[in-house]
Amino acid sequence: MKKIDIVKAYFNDPNNYLNDNNDIALRAIIISEILGDISNNMILDIGCGDGTLSRHFLDKNKVTFLDFSENMLQTAKNLTDEHKLKNAAFINSNFLDFNTVEKFDVVLCIGVLAHITDIKLFLSRIKSSLKKSGKIIIQISDKDKILSKCLRKIKNTQIPFILNKKRYPYQINYLSKTNLFDNLNSLGFRIVFEKYYWRPYLSISKLPSSAQIKLLTYFNKNYFISKAGTELFIVAELIN
Repeated sequence: MKKIDIVKAYFNDPNNYLNDNNDIALRAIIISEILGDISNNMILDIGCGDGTLSRHFLDKNKVTFLDFSENMLQTAKNLTDEHKLKNAAFINSNFLDFNTVEKFDVVLCIGVLAHITDIKLFLSRIKSSLKKSGKIIIQISDKDKILSKCLRKIKNTQIPFILNKKRYPYQINYLSKTNLFDNLNSLGFRIVFEKYYWRPYLSISKLPSSAQIKLLTYFNKNYFISKAGTELFIVAELIN
C-alpha cells in the first residue's frame, strides 16, 4: 500500500484528526493575525480539514477548500453557513491532481508538508497556482529546535503528561526551517514573515481546552517565549 493511500485512509476518518485537537484553533488565531482583515482575495486552503483555518475569510473573499478526504471535506461544507456558500468551492482532490485555470492571492499549506512525499514538487505546484506577488503561508514543526529534538526522543513514552502528539500509521516528514527556506528560495519565493509558536504539548495538554488556548495564546504573543516553540509559521511571497 502506497504512503499516499495510507495517509488518505487515515484522514478520511475526521475523528482521527479533529478530536481533541487544539492545534487547529491556535493555527486559526495565528493565520487571522497574519492576514488581518483582507478582502477581495482568492484563497486556496490545501488540506483544509474541517475548514476552521479559512472559513472566516468567506465574508469578504472567495475560498477554495481542497482536501483529498471526502469525509473531511463534507465536514467543512456542513460547518459553512449557507449564506457564505456562494463564496466557497469544495474540491475533493489530491493537490497534485488539482487542475484549475484560477490563480490565487493566498495559498494556505498548514501542517500538510509533514504528510507528502515530494516536498519540492509540492511547493513548485503551489507556485504555479499563485498570482504574481501571491503569498503562501506554511506551517511546519521545525525538527532543529531543541524542544523538537527532545520530544522526538521521548515520542514513544508511556508517560501521558510528557507528550501530547498524534501518532500516525506512517512515517511523517521531519522538516527544518533551513530546508524549507532553501526550497522556497530556489523556487523564486521571498520570505516576508516568520513566527514560532507553542502547541499543546507537555502538561499543557492536560488543561481544559479553553485554558490551553488562553495560555498558549499568551505564550505565542510573547516574542521570547514563542521563540522557544517548535512550530513555525512562514509567509513567502512569489517574486519571480
